[in-house]
Amino acid sequence: MKIMKTNLIKNGLLVILGMLVMGFTSATEPVVRISGDKKIVIKLASVSENTELTVKDLSGFTFYTEIIEKSDVPFTKRFDLSTLPDGNYEFVIDMPLKVISFQFPIVSDRIPMDCVAGVETYKPVFLAKDKKVYVSKYNPEFAPLDITIFDNENNVLLTESLKGESDLLRVYDFSKAKGEFTIAMESNNEIYTQLLSIK
Repeated sequence: MKIMKTNLIKNGLLVILGMLVMGFTSATEPVVRISGDKKIVIKLASVSENTELTVKDLSGFTFYTEIIEKSDVPFTKRFDLSTLPDGNYEFVIDMPLKVISFQFPIVSDRIPMDCVAGVETYKPVFLAKDKKVYVSKYNPEFAPLDITIFDNENNVLLTESLKGESDLLRVYDFSKAKGEFTIAMESNNEIYTQLLSIK
């Protein structure tokens, strides 16, 4: 069983994938505002797809999570963090194509007014069509994207690392393959998996 890979950047579907990712980079960004002692307000102008909002400490313990449903109406949420002890925390806004995290400290029962800055990381985009798999990732931080393809018995069929580009693009040809596959994509210490069925 052979899976071919190529860098067909001129392929129309890859152009669409690239435009889709770039469109999300220019969307209205969340606004995080400190409104008083240990109080923070988060505002989203709109929510194009269901989005997850999480508050956690930097060890990964989650204090709050909420799914924000798709809406054209602005979303605003006020958090009173007065019960949290001094330490380092973050808001994570998990969107379909990217994650924005806002880290902030609580020091002497206060949140410093100038401490909140967002960090964006982008997810890989996956599209399967006509026995071909298209993978694209907007990559302004130049982080590597490690891709591994497994068969249904967990055997590794292909592994590679894409890096050194601000836009990572790859096509995998499954025309000579048949069965169930898993594509694992790792970037920025996150793993994304996609199941694929080829008949």
